[in-house]
Amino acid sequence: MRRLAAPLLIILLSGHCALAAAPTALQVLKRTAWAAEHVSYQGRIVTIDWLEGQGTSAVANVWHSGDRTRFAYVAPRALAGQTVVITDDIRRQYNPRTNTLTQSPALPDEGDIDVALLLRNYRVTLEPQYQTVAERHCYVLHLSPKDPSKPHRVLWVDKASGLTLKTAQHRPRGVPTSVSYFTRVATGVSLPNSLFKLVTKRGVHVVSTLPLRRVSGSHSATRGITAPRRLPGGYVLRGESTSLSSPSRRHFRYSDGADMLSVYISPGSSALPTGRGITRVTIHGRPGVLVDRHQFAVLTWTSRGRTYALVGDVTRPLLLAVANALR
Repeated sequence: MRRLAAPLLIILLSGHCALAAAPTALQVLKRTAWAAEHVSYQGRIVTIDWLEGQGTSAVANVWHSGDRTRFAYVAPRALAGQTVVITDDIRRQYNPRTNTLTQSPALPDEGDIDVALLLRNYRVTLEPQYQTVAERHCYVLHLSPKDPSKPHRVLWVDKASGLTLKTAQHRPRGVPTSVSYFTRVATGVSLPNSLFKLVTKRGVHVVSTLPLRRVSGSHSATRGITAPRRLPGGYVLRGESTSLSSPSRRHFRYSDGADMLSVYISPGSSALPTGRGITRVTIHGRPGVLVDRHQFAVLTWTSRGRTYALVGDVTRPLLLAVANALR
């Protein structure tokens, strides 16, 4: 018995240490939030979106370092050859076929995880077993919304680097809406500055939006158009932008830490959408139209001389609650 006692004690202690070393869901979440800002990488990423029951995919080579990211699309044919570069909080997309450069704000939380805000709106759990993505062992995190009308998310987090290598999203009844994953990836790479400079042809046509304004105070207001700081469902205002081609139209972007909502407000009363696939609703006692595109829904209505469009991947009750909070 004495001969067995020491080996048995070692085995028990080893098992205890292994158990103690296993990270918690919160630790993995914080690590992947940190990695999004600090881990450089290059690889190939596939994105699949489901729209009206049909899946569409895109494939791109990607490079990332600090706050700079470059995408070079290789598929499908409509996107192949196009390049997106995100630097200095600006997203630039160049289409060489049309020689068009589209510039828009890279919103403050685009690609980032707001851990504190996310934890207020989601329950985070960790699967006990690893899974493999791009030949790397990954922790699997589930983000279950406290509001059941929001989509459920799953993150596959690289055990070695903390980088999120795969994300999947589905609606409350399990209907998938999107998935994005690396097929190959190298982390901790050194990338030249020239990689994040976008080269265009002569005579390029530029389509641009005005810079994003950070939000301060209880409201954001521009030329009389205001938006609340907070909306039902735990959404917090993250940024505002406006198009040079339509400077009176405002785009307000909200986040609950994981999910995004977009609110577009324009002066004047525009005609509401018509045709197949629409549902008529009432907002502030006035008619509105809901169009469900499977991956997201669009709710449009007019009120007090303005036209509103609310875009998000949530169910009808939450969309209506958000719409009725916009005044």
